[in-house]
Amino acid sequence: MILIFLYLFTICSSLFTVCVSNPINSVLYLIAVFFYTSIIFLFINVDFLAYLFIMIYVGAIAVLFLFIVMMLNINKIERDHSVYLTIGGVILLFYFFEFFFACFYYELIYIPNLFASNINQFEFFSLSFSDESSRFIIIKLIGYILYKEYFLLTIYSSLLLFVSMVGSVFLTNNKYGFSMRKQDFQLNRDQHLFHTFMY
Repeated sequence: MILIFLYLFTICSSLFTVCVSNPINSVLYLIAVFFYTSIIFLFINVDFLAYLFIMIYVGAIAVLFLFIVMMLNINKIERDHSVYLTIGGVILLFYFFEFFFACFYYELIYIPNLFASNINQFEFFSLSFSDESSRFIIIKLIGYILYKEYFLLTIYSSLLLFVSMVGSVFLTNNKYGFSMRKQDFQLNRDQHLFHTFMY
C-alpha cells in the first residue's frame, strides 16, 4: 500500500517537473522525484541504487540545477510560459508514447513483459541487509537485469534522457537571432583614403 502511494507521488512529481513554468519549482519537483525513487528502491531492498540516487542525483545534479536556475532570468521565463508549456507538452507526449509502446506493443519486438512480471523473480527481497556478500549480489543482479534482460528498455530510457537534454538546451537558449553591428561608417572611410607616395 505504501508503495502505491510512492508510485503516485513519483508520477505526479514527474508531471509537475515538466509542466511547471517556474524553473525553481521544477527543480524542487525533480528532487522530489529522485527522493521518492530512492525510497522505492529501499522498500524493495535495492539499497545500492537508493544510495546512488541520493548521492549522485540529489546531492550533485540537483544542486547544479539550482545554481543554473539562479543564473536564469525568472521574469522572462514567467512571461514566456506558453513556449515552455508547449515544449514540455511535446516531451510529455513523447514519454507517454514510449510508455504505451512498452506496455502494449511488446509483441512486435523482444521486450520482456516488465509491467506484468513480478520483480521478486530476481530475488531482491530475499537479500539480507546484514549480509555483506549480498550487496555484491545486488550489483551483479542489477547489471544482469539492465544489460541482459531489459537491454531495450535501457536503450529507451537513454533516448528519454537525450530528449530531455535537447529540450533543456532549447529552452535555455535565448538567442533568437544574431545581432550584427553595422559598420557602414568604417567601410565608408576607406573610400576617402588617399595614397601618398614619398619620392
